[in-house]
Amino acid sequence: MIEGAQPYFGMGYGYDRFVASMFRAAYSFKERYTLNGTFRYDGSNLMGNSPVARWLPTWNVSGAWDIDRENFFNPDNKILSSARLRATYGLVGSLGNATNSSAVFYNQITYRPYENEKEAAIDISSLENSELTWEKLYELNIGTDLSFFNRRLDLTVDVYQRNIFDLIGSIRTSGIGGQFTKTANYGEMKAHGIEVTLGGNVVRNEGGLNWRTQFNFGYNKNKITKLEVDPNIWTLVRAEGAPMEGYSQRGLFSIKFDGLDPQYGYPTYINEEGEKDTYIYLQSDKVDNLVYHGPTDPILTGGFFNRVEYKGISLSALFTFAQGNYVRLQPTYASSYNDMVSMSKDMVNRWIMPGDETKTNIPALLDNLTGDLRVMRANGSTTSAIYPYNAYNYSTERIAKGDFVRFKNITVAYMLPQHLVSRVGLTNAQVALVGNNIALLYSDKRLNGADPEFFNNGGVAMPIPRQYTFSLKLGL
Repeated sequence: MIEGAQPYFGMGYGYDRFVASMFRAAYSFKERYTLNGTFRYDGSNLMGNSPVARWLPTWNVSGAWDIDRENFFNPDNKILSSARLRATYGLVGSLGNATNSSAVFYNQITYRPYENEKEAAIDISSLENSELTWEKLYELNIGTDLSFFNRRLDLTVDVYQRNIFDLIGSIRTSGIGGQFTKTANYGEMKAHGIEVTLGGNVVRNEGGLNWRTQFNFGYNKNKITKLEVDPNIWTLVRAEGAPMEGYSQRGLFSIKFDGLDPQYGYPTYINEEGEKDTYIYLQSDKVDNLVYHGPTDPILTGGFFNRVEYKGISLSALFTFAQGNYVRLQPTYASSYNDMVSMSKDMVNRWIMPGDETKTNIPALLDNLTGDLRVMRANGSTTSAIYPYNAYNYSTERIAKGDFVRFKNITVAYMLPQHLVSRVGLTNAQVALVGNNIALLYSDKRLNGADPEFFNNGGVAMPIPRQYTFSLKLGL
């Protein structure tokens, strides 16, 4: 920093121009049929210079049919109280992570050891991106709203299909022009899913017992259908997941574990060439021998809520759940450790002596003599034990399911009687005790107690702690 004459702190400004125009029309016929249409025309200088790339017309058409207002619908129907059918189709655009269309230059001071040798220079931050265009999404959504039993029970169902193309991301280039990584439209994907909400007032008595319950879930899947990027092994085995054509947007892959060495207990794998080996070249783009587990994002999510009220006392509880995703366990294995390292309790079941490779898949703790061991490779050469132990953290042995069921919230509240609070000049008063993140009722045992919602998500977030709050609300 000092040698380059660069400041320790700085602040910069970014400028862009965005123009949008919109037209909307709506029509309703006999309060039964509703039709809406929206047209937008957007332009941004973050996109390429050509009018086709920079300007994007988007549109949306939606309609609804109130079936319960038709003449054939029986208003005295004791089962189905109301019914509505909805549909939407349109094109949506997004800027994605586009930052510039023109070349971006910065002034700087050259790196020189002496002050009298430094001089002004111009640094190319980003080359011209003249062909970059908007991310686009065609979406079809069909839904219905139904009420049953004199509107005591409500059901909402939405089904969607999305076709996404011109996705924006970073791709590697040949380096011509001085930039090895460039932002471009590099992919396409499809997604579909269903979202359901079922709820109602199971018991409804004015001034007496009331019970409200609601259950909702969403099932969502996506798949990369085109990707102009060849991911390497390291990109795919990271905990965050990565896109790969034919798989989920954030798919999680692993190096294929192939047992422990019978003499020393170090791990072996199936390498990028399909051979048993101790060394994996993580920068290789030969990924056919990786094992695909699934997405890092849940496929099925939902919650179950209940609220009971009786004469000013209310009790509510919320349970949440998720299913279908996988998480990478914390990378805790190495060929050597120091006194500052906290080991996993799995080490109790590690390889200790020849023959243990038939009983466990946890590698041995190497001593000082074998800690620098040159382990054998498939081609007859040797490599340091550092590499097979590091690869173990990204192997099929270090994967857990992200499924969970959580007791998310409970609230107990009491509304003081009106005749008591009015004596002290108040309109209302309520005391409440709220508990959040009460308990994790179910999760994969391989997590060893770690929270599947916040596990290994980049190292910047902590699990939500268990919290209890007492509150007093007064109305004046």
